[in-house]
Amino acid sequence: MSDPTQVNLSGPIDLIALVPHLLGYQPDDGDIVVLGMREDIIVMTACTDFGDVPVGLEQQAVVGALAGPVGHARIDAAAVVGYGEPEHIGAAMDSLRDFLSARDIRIVDAIRVFGGRYYPHIPAGWETLLSGGMARVMDGVTDGVMAGVMDGVMAGVPFDTATAAVTAAMVHSGSMAQPNRAAVAEQFLPVTGTERADMHAATLRARHRLQHMTGGIPDPAAAIEHAGRTAAALVYGRHRNGDRITDDEAAWLTVLLTDTAVRDHVWRHTHGHHGHLTLWTDLTRRAEPDLVAAPASLLACAAWRMGNGTIANIALDRALDADPTYKMARLLQVALSTGMPPTVIGERFRLAEDPLDPNGSDAD
Repeated sequence: MSDPTQVNLSGPIDLIALVPHLLGYQPDDGDIVVLGMREDIIVMTACTDFGDVPVGLEQQAVVGALAGPVGHARIDAAAVVGYGEPEHIGAAMDSLRDFLSARDIRIVDAIRVFGGRYYPHIPAGWETLLSGGMARVMDGVTDGVMAGVMDGVMAGVPFDTATAAVTAAMVHSGSMAQPNRAAVAEQFLPVTGTERADMHAATLRARHRLQHMTGGIPDPAAAIEHAGRTAAALVYGRHRNGDRITDDEAAWLTVLLTDTAVRDHVWRHTHGHHGHLTLWTDLTRRAEPDLVAAPASLLACAAWRMGNGTIANIALDRALDADPTYKMARLLQVALSTGMPPTVIGERFRLAEDPLDPNGSDAD
C-alpha cells in the first residue's frame, strides 16, 4: 500500500478540500461522502450517490451502502459531506446521522456543499439545532442576534479550496483529483485505432501459439501453467525495468490468464504498489474484449491493496462488463462493497512477498 500523506484538518474548508483527493475525483451532486475515523485518523472513505433514492427509502439505502464498510472499519467517529440541494439529499443525510448515532459513532462534522458554499447540515426541524450546541453557545444572546446567526447559517459560507493548506499538501504529495468519476474511468478505456489493430493481430498469434503448444501433449494444463508463470515473470521484469511490454508479450499473457492456475499465480504476486497499478492498467486497456476480465480483476486487486477503491471499482466494472459471471471479479466486488480489508483475500491466497523469479517459478 502507498504511504499516506499526513494532513491536519482545521475546519470545514480543509475537509471539503480533502475529499476529492481521497476519492480521486470531485463528487457530483447527489453524492454523500463519509470519512470514517478511528482515534482521529481517517481509515475509511465511502462515497454513495443518494440523489435518486426514492422518498421513504433513504434509511434502507444508507444501511445497504454503509453497514458493511462501517462495521469492517471499526470507526469511532465520522465526518459527513453531502453534495447538492437539501431537497435532494437532506433526508439521506438525516438517515445517515441516525445510522451513525445508533452505532455510537461520534459525528465530528456534517456539512452540505452546493454552489460554491457550504452549509451546516440541519436535521429536519429547527428544534434540533436550537436545543443543541448552538443554543448553549448563545446562552444569553438576544433573539435578534440569534436570528441573524441563523440567517447566516442558512445562507451558507463561500469557500475556495484552492488556497487551503490541505490542497497544497496533497498536490505536493503528487495527488491529482479528476473533475468527476467519469474522468477517472476514461483512463481505463480500451486502446483504439492502430493500437487496437496491433493488439488484435498479436492476440490471434497468441491463440495460435497456445493451440500449437498444447496440441498432442499428455499434460496441457501443466504446460499452460509453466508458460503462464514464465510469461508473467517476463512481463513483470520488463515493467520493473521501465521497458515497454510488446504487443506479443501482452497478448500472450492475456491469453494465458484465461487459465485459472495462471491467474491465481499472478494474483498472489499482485501487490498494492504503484508499479503494479500501472502494469495492470496497461494490460487491461490493451487486452482484447473477451480477455479483459482477468487483467481488469488483477487491476482491481492492485488498486484495492493500494487503498484506491475508486480505481478498484472502475476496474471491476470493466471486468464484469466483459464477463458478468467472472468469479474473481464478483468476489472482489463483494469484498469492496462490504468494506472488507484486503487481508481477507490474503487468507485464501498467501501473498507472495518476493518478485517473480526470471525462470517463472515462485522466488520464495
